[in-house]
Amino acid sequence: MSDYLAKMTVNPAQLYDLDAGYLAENGPADLVNFADTEERVVTSQFASKAANSPFIGETLKGVVKYTVADGEVVYQHQN
Repeated sequence: MSDYLAKMTVNPAQLYDLDAGYLAENGPADLVNFADTEERVVTSQFASKAANSPFIGETLKGVVKYTVADGEVVYQHQN
């Protein structure tokens, strides 16, 4: 899990020379709260540039609960 976390946070930030990918006092507060075992059904009401998806009607695991960018909640899951 720690290898996966690094590949999704620290490594891309270092690759693109971004001040991101870590949590620290007075640092950038960019994070995602993710329920990895919660299931959801994909509906046609999803955010995408595409008008269709092969996953519509499918049950998938994983739900993003909150997204925080620069210390502000920019997305909150609606039940």
